[in-house]
Amino acid sequence: MPEETRLPSCPRCGQRVARLVYGRVRPSEELQRALDAGEVVLAGCVVESSRWCCTGCGERYVDAPAPGPEEQP
Repeated sequence: MPEETRLPSCPRCGQRVARLVYGRVRPSEELQRALDAGEVVLAGCVVESSRWCCTGCGERYVDAPAPGPEEQP
């Protein structure tokens, strides 16, 4: 994944953080690819303020977590 699109890590457990997708989604190859790659997480129909979710521990974030020391350019 290019550096500018690299997803941040969870400050709680260190796993990758992915964008949350709210609402009823239409299945597509692109959506399935993003789900399989861990780039997005389906969040259901009730929209909350959280926009990011850890793929490991499930912690949700309103803003993307800041990169840790090992992720700094």
